Amino acid sequence: MGFLQGVGADKLPIMKSADVLLYQLQKLYWQEAKFEQLAICDARLELMGEYKDELDILESNSQENINLIENWLNLKNIDPSQCKLFNTEKTYNFVGMDAPHIFRVLYKYAIYIKTIYEDVSKVDQNVITYMIPNENYADNFHSDIYDILPRQKESVEICMNICGGASAIFGI
Repeated sequence: MGFLQGVGADKLPIMKSADVLLYQLQKLYWQEAKFEQLAICDARLELMGEYKDELDILESNSQENINLIENWLNLKNIDPSQCKLFNTEKTYNFVGMDAPHIFRVLYKYAIYIKTIYEDVSKVDQNVITYMIPNENYADNFHSDIYDILPRQKESVEICMNICGGASAIFGI
């Protein structure tokens, strides 16, 4: 029997320290604010009014997530605008792409971000309390994450429905 077999490996917290959790929050902020928001803006430009409702939902979901992450980072006195974790500037070139191809790119980012939120949702309360000593804020952390998860899943589903989902992305 393997080391984690039978122990519920899917339930084990990935982030076991406040430093790792804080890094993940910074990464989420950067992903949401820099990658996803820019991709949505570029998608709007290329689609010229098509899929406006879907892009409105994606943008709104991302902005609500950004607002919560900003609150958490501000509690740690971290300026969210300084959350540049990678030495790269992402640009998109959706010129000439049709909607399924554009939403395929958005889908990949939405899936990636969703997996990080799922990891964050498994963080032990002791780690959160260590990171955010104020009990009121620490108690709200998991509830905030559980508010984010359905929004992120909705974003994934919107993209998947337009691009054709896993079969289009991975050739299944």
